Amino acid sequence: MSVVRTDLRDTRPSAREITYSPVAPLTARNVQNAIEQVQAEIVANALKPPAIVPTLVNFAMSPYTVLATDYLLLVDTAGGAITINMMAASARSNLPIEVKDSTGHAQANPISVVRNGADTIDGLTTYPIASDFDAKTFKPETGGYAVI
Repeated sequence: MSVVRTDLRDTRPSAREITYSPVAPLTARNVQNAIEQVQAEIVANALKPPAIVPTLVNFAMSPYTVLATDYLLLVDTAGGAITINMMAASARSNLPIEVKDSTGHAQANPISVVRNGADTIDGLTTYPIASDFDAKTFKPETGGYAVI
């Protein structure tokens, strides 16, 4: 492809024409590849979880029922023992949830993570968190949650 300069004042004859050579010729296949790459990036970004914004839970909120939007529960047990009611594992879309004693009072005021319906948590109906500053991750699986 050639581009011809229209302003020819003070130019040498060799500089009147500028040549442009693209690295790859523009073809329907190149355009299709570009479209497919953009579509793949859109799909990949849609699969990323949203930014993890912790949910603060305190004694006044107990019992707290886990929401589908919860990813991290920072539990303040300074005011007393707290109960966390899990949602059905099948409704979590395979997204784990972490429960953490954020203030270091779980030994005196334990956190009780309670199953939903017939679900179990590592085979238990209630999973205790009773160590100061302890954190547990609950991964949904068929029939309940696994603690990892």
